[in-house]
Amino acid sequence: MHKTKTQTFYGHGKLLLTGEYAVLDGAKALSIPTRFGQSLEVTSIADNQKHISWESFTVDNEKWLSYDSNDSQQADENEMLEKILNVIKELNPDAFGNDSFQFKTHLEFNRKWGLGSSSTLLYCLSEWANVDPFVLLEKTFGGSGYDLASAGEDQAIFYTKKDNKASWEAFDLKLPMQDNLFFVYLGKKKNSREAIAHYRESKSTDAFLQRISDLGTTFSTAKDLKTIQGVILEHETILSERLKTPTLNKSIFADLNGAAKSLGGWGGDFVLIATEWNKEELTMYINKKEMETIFSYDEMVFKK
Repeated sequence: MHKTKTQTFYGHGKLLLTGEYAVLDGAKALSIPTRFGQSLEVTSIADNQKHISWESFTVDNEKWLSYDSNDSQQADENEMLEKILNVIKELNPDAFGNDSFQFKTHLEFNRKWGLGSSSTLLYCLSEWANVDPFVLLEKTFGGSGYDLASAGEDQAIFYTKKDNKASWEAFDLKLPMQDNLFFVYLGKKKNSREAIAHYRESKSTDAFLQRISDLGTTFSTAKDLKTIQGVILEHETILSERLKTPTLNKSIFADLNGAAKSLGGWGGDFVLIATEWNKEELTMYINKKEMETIFSYDEMVFKK
């Protein structure tokens, strides 16, 4: 009988309230952890076989990814998984040793939602393997890393990355108007790499980065709905000019009683809506636009 050991790890999903795109160039970004995350279960078997098996399950407990290191005919979606495992072996050769490993992941949210299925995975794996999650990110998916920081925090964070060094400050985000804040899924998964390439077509000025950073601070200290709506509209306008893309408030939500803000790559994933409407009224409104998924602030944001 071979000796086995099982460990479990967990990472929070995330939403970027301010600073999308600009966080890549050093702007201060405001990110929150969500109630939904991903767990990783790792079982080591001391058998000297160096065999690796992997199963990933959706929120509905359906297996969406399966991997076996003995299988020479791997599915295309396993390429990135193999790459991640190989990078971990480079960064910490002792992580695997001669043991065999069984990995299981369980998502608590729909993979299409953009809440961080990749970032929560990297965070959990880096915790298990004792490697730097930001180096692991850089050598695999790329990106600013704010999502990795949020994965391990149970509060909001202000995040910056300058000269390739990530830093963040966790704090208790208190928004008196949170009952007026909702998260709505647009129903279109956005390719973040394509979105970033579009943003990169022009350069960030110091004034642009400073204004985005300042808006994050104003958002975090806002005391009323009107202030939040003002931040949303200005943030959207600034990025609209940069991306040469209409804001949500001039396109999908032109008839909204309130203000809407993208929370990631423009055109997909979740948006933040600040409105005087209650959830029932807003649900009726988005249903007419063929959108179904809506969460109140309390339902979405993780609270300690």
